[in-house]
Amino acid sequence: GIPGFFFVSMMDKDVASFDKVYAEIKSRLTDKVVPVEIPIGEGADFHGIINLFSERAHLYKEGTETGEYDEADIPEELQAKFEEWATELQETLATTNEDLLERYLDGQKITRDEAIEAMAVGEARGDVVPLFCGSSEHSYGMRALLKKIVELCPSPAETGGENAKRTGMDEEVHVSPSDDDTFSA
Repeated sequence: GIPGFFFVSMMDKDVASFDKVYAEIKSRLTDKVVPVEIPIGEGADFHGIINLFSERAHLYKEGTETGEYDEADIPEELQAKFEEWATELQETLATTNEDLLERYLDGQKITRDEAIEAMAVGEARGDVVPLFCGSSEHSYGMRALLKKIVELCPSPAETGGENAKRTGMDEEVHVSPSDDDTFSA
């Protein structure tokens, strides 16, 4: 019942293969995985991502410590790959909501805000698991990942809490995710 996501790291290494890792996740772990960003280059050529929500390229600035990037149009040579992955994302998200599905089937595009909301709902229900990529060593992709964790993962307050046993006692208590309650861990 805990929402999750995947992050394909080490995209800057010679053995990097986003497509291969995606296929392995899909066949071995869950078929609910869906990429929300795709790499621009792999191995030594890795230098950015295409964000499928914003439909923009993030071109990383070499040598930065916090993964700064310039936002740009999607490179022409990656346009077909972008459209393939964007279609998969749109189709997956359309299935999370009847209104979105109806609009998608009528040929309308799901907006960025609708996509984020649909992904968050799908992730909370366990219907969708987003896939990110980057290079943690160079901080490439970390900003996008952290931002999406905040946007997509449900707040603990939305869970209603957990039942737990007190250490050394048979007593069961309800632990509420509230700042007003006594701290527990």
